[in-house]
Amino acid sequence: MLTFWDIKKAVAERIKTKFNYPIYVNDVTEGFSKPSFFVRIFPITSEIANANTTHNKVTVEINYFQAQKSEQDNLQTMQVLKELFLQPLAVLDRKLICEDLRVEVAEEEKQIYQFLFDLDYYDELPKTTESYELMGEILINEEVEQ
Repeated sequence: MLTFWDIKKAVAERIKTKFNYPIYVNDVTEGFSKPSFFVRIFPITSEIANANTTHNKVTVEINYFQAQKSEQDNLQTMQVLKELFLQPLAVLDRKLICEDLRVEVAEEEKQIYQFLFDLDYYDELPKTTESYELMGEILINEEVEQ
């Protein structure tokens, strides 16, 4: 079963293949290094698909904080992220397709760009550990018309 944390770690590992910047996967509000990336996961839906599986959708948000304001740096970084996530994302023993890749400007004045994409995947339902008493004998009274 995939967890949101597994997905977050896989995204950070993918970013590390092209960037030698700090990647924060936990909330940090002050004192972080620049340039750097912040990775967040937003669960969108999780529905029971059948008796054994769930259908899940999450949005991945990667915020890029540059050392100095530069539109060219932002655009080049977004281009590299796009190229990285056009490939399937390996999460544990699975390969997930990144969908709806997009760039948004989180804060125009500070030139903070966000790279976002969605992951749509199926997973097994968690197994219950509860045990129930087995059903006992059933008596059925049935009348037959002649």
